[in-house]
Formats: sequence, C-alpha cells, structure tokens
Amino acid sequence: MYMKKFSEWLRKEINNRNWTQAELAERSSVPSATISRIINNTRDPGPEIANKLAKALNYPPALEEANQLLDESPKEYQKQALQLIRFLHDTHVPYNTKKAKSAPN
Repeated sequence: MYMKKFSEWLRKEINNRNWTQAELAERSSVPSATISRIINNTRDPGPEIANKLAKALNYPPALEEANQLLDESPKEYQKQALQLIRFLHDTHVPYNTKKAKSAPN
C-alpha cells in the first residue's frame, strides 16, 4: 500500500511541475530507470533516494533529520514512528500547493 501511494504521489509531483521522469532523474541524480521502477511500484525508494527526490522537488530537508533521528532510535521506537507516519499519511487532507501560493497572507 505504501509503495502504491508513494508512486502516485511522485507521479503527481512530476506532473504538477510539468517535468518528465528524465528531468527528475537529472535534478535528483537518481537514475531514470530507478524512478521508473518507483513509479511502476516495482521498487521502494528507500531513505537515500527519498531524500534525493525530496531535495530535487524542493521539499525541506526534514526527511534527512527524521532519518537521522530514526537511525539513532531503538528499533521499537522506529516501528512506532512509522506507524504514526502511516496514520498521518492516511488521514491527512491533501495539500494543494498552487492554492497555498495564491492565498493572501
């Protein structure tokens, strides 16, 4: 389920920017074949590639900090954190960045 949602999210992010997979590959230094596999649900991005994609998509480096904190945590805390992230992911309201940019301050 996670991979399918991630691949859908990544596909939308690429489309929203009018990029090609090749352009994301170039901007992220992730091979085009890897991006294709992620989008086609045949490969999990893993933390390193997820961080590269986040940087290329101009997402804040929160993933790097989260990965570092998780790496330093006991395995049981890592499992709990992942459960919380899944819950937040599954229950959030999709955030439309185009509307947010045009909203008055």
